[in-house]
Amino acid sequence: SNLNTISISDIKKLFDALFERANHCISAEGEYFE
Repeated sequence: SNLNTISISDIKKLFDALFERANHCISAEGEYFE
């Protein structure tokens, strides 16, 4: 794909991956999760 073009799905995949990592870290800490 064109490096100058970032699609919505690309952004969604990126944020999904980031949030998944964050959720793993948070759950590992045992805080903010109920």
